Amino acid sequence: MHREFLPIDQLTPWARAHNIQLSGVKISTGHRGSGVVSTVQKSESDALLVSVPQDLVLSLEKVWIYAKSDRHLLQVLEALGAYSRVAHPQLTSKKLSVGMVTTNTV
Repeated sequence: MHREFLPIDQLTPWARAHNIQLSGVKISTGHRGSGVVSTVQKSESDALLVSVPQDLVLSLEKVWIYAKSDRHLLQVLEALGAYSRVAHPQLTSKKLSVGMVTTNTV
């Protein structure tokens, strides 16, 4: 299956169009790939770098909600058993290495 991908330089306009707020970060491409890089020194009290609307967050709970209306997804999840119900602890923590990650309900 061939998929079309947007160039990495289109990530910022895409984020803006989808109400994702980027504060003190830039999209950078280097010899090890592309990523979001902080451009400012953040303190703990001002640690918000990225704010993502709730409807764009793909969570374990949302996957199971989607599976209620997609029988193929439900079959895959059921075949995976308990493995499909486990979220990686680092991905579910509120604090990641890039700062605080929050969601907003717009």
